[in-house]
Amino acid sequence: MNIKKLTVLSSLILATTGVQAEQFFTDTSITALYGTSFEAYDFGTSQNMQYDTAVLTIENVSAHNWGDTFLFIDITNNQSPSTDGVDDVYGELSGRLSLSYLTNSDLSFGPVKDVLLAGAYEYGGGVSANNKLYGVGLALAVPAFQYVNVNTYYVDNQTLFSDVSDLQLTVTWGLPFTIASTSWVFDGYIDWSTAESDHSADFHFNPQLKMDLGELIGAGKGNIEMGVEYSYWINKYGISEMDDENAFSLLAKFHF
Repeated sequence: MNIKKLTVLSSLILATTGVQAEQFFTDTSITALYGTSFEAYDFGTSQNMQYDTAVLTIENVSAHNWGDTFLFIDITNNQSPSTDGVDDVYGELSGRLSLSYLTNSDLSFGPVKDVLLAGAYEYGGGVSANNKLYGVGLALAVPAFQYVNVNTYYVDNQTLFSDVSDLQLTVTWGLPFTIASTSWVFDGYIDWSTAESDHSADFHFNPQLKMDLGELIGAGKGNIEMGVEYSYWINKYGISEMDDENAFSLLAKFHF
């Protein structure tokens, strides 16, 4: 078994088992989004297009003494003024395995809290992805932030447009804060992938700004969030002909 397979299997197998593990927290949520001005490209006519989209996201995140997991499924209905909705399903499963836990030693230094093996699997969506990611992650301690994670991946791409491997940098963060008597969180991710022979480098900035509506209306702190999501995407899916995406969505998130 090569090192790439060992990395992703150790991350994902251990990430989905609770054997001799301490769980710090887990959260399951459903998010409904509706947005406009999303970008698409028609290769037949060589034209850029924009569309509206509605998305239902099912999500689970967990943290353990051995690492963390993240799973989400997007059920998307893409719409435009001239066409009927087109549905697709996209999902990601990722897991990280703490090297501090594995070696029973403290690997923290400077702002780095831990070093982790990272693996992920992406499937479906508009580009018919079947991608496997293998890499290394850092958990960072940044003042005021609940978490900041940096992961670097080798990506084995198998999509509608590409089957060439590339490198990817992913940054995720969560920043809780308060305004008057209301609670907010600013979170999201940045993905950057390298250019290869059949696709361009792409950059995706995808933050969310959410207010804790449940706390405000007496439905329980952290149960209901309302807010907006922003998508800024250069060379979406690695397609250099595509216009840069600047799209906003309204969202409602329900935690269980």
